[in-house]
Amino acid sequence: MLQRGLEQDEQDLVLEMDKIHIEIEDQSRSGYGGVAALRSSEDVLRIELTSHGKKFLKIDGDVIIQFSCDHSIITKWVERLHVTLHVHPRIAV
Repeated sequence: MLQRGLEQDEQDLVLEMDKIHIEIEDQSRSGYGGVAALRSSEDVLRIELTSHGKKFLKIDGDVIIQFSCDHSIITKWVERLHVTLHVHPRIAV
């Protein structure tokens, strides 16, 4: 799961909850921040993680999602994610 609040208040800023929230499988493997970039190529979306993200998600690498659809659909979806999540775009064609 990837999510980010549309508006942050002062408490969110203090608790560093103004960043993207990412979760894998359950809440024990989740946290705020940790997403460096999103990258798409062909039928794959790669969520590039910082070392902090890898630590709280308890994984060694990035998150890789493989799709069974046209690359143009993935590219449009990733572009919308960049706008919504305010993540640096790194889209490979």
